[in-house]
Amino acid sequence: KKLLSIVFVSVAFMTISNAQNFLFDEGQSGFHVGGQVVSYDGGGLIGIIPGYTSNGIMTISFGLSLEDNNDGFGSSTGIGPSISYLAVKQDDKNPVSVGISSGFQYNTFSDANGLSATFIRLGGFVTHKIAASETINIIPIAGIGWVRAQLNFEGSDVEFIAEEDIGYS
Repeated sequence: KKLLSIVFVSVAFMTISNAQNFLFDEGQSGFHVGGQVVSYDGGGLIGIIPGYTSNGIMTISFGLSLEDNNDGFGSSTGIGPSISYLAVKQDDKNPVSVGISSGFQYNTFSDANGLSATFIRLGGFVTHKIAASETINIIPIAGIGWVRAQLNFEGSDVEFIAEEDIGYS
């Protein structure tokens, strides 16, 4: 239960962290790298999320995360793709950007032979870009995400344990 809770927080956060399209102007495209650092009682997680944003509207990314914990499962490695789309882009007529995001993640565990986990996430977010100066923007963001996790035990009578949760930031 603790393992799923910790990973839920990390995966829900990734629903927003992979979405870099609100940082680009409309029509602007480019590569970028996002990061993730999570610390909790008994462990931590670090992740890297390279991606590409097209026309300031759609972002496609691929994440890699490494987690170390002391709850008996040892370290975990997670990989998976994500996509984010801005349905509304902030401009002179729209005061906010509104986007949706989804992704998939697969985790393996070093100290638990045959244990793996899969995560499916869907989410939405709202941002507002505030020009603090000519070179600095402040962009507050609010989001909500749904995550479904499934633990798989290979070679056991228990095929899987599934759980769903909703998180916000």
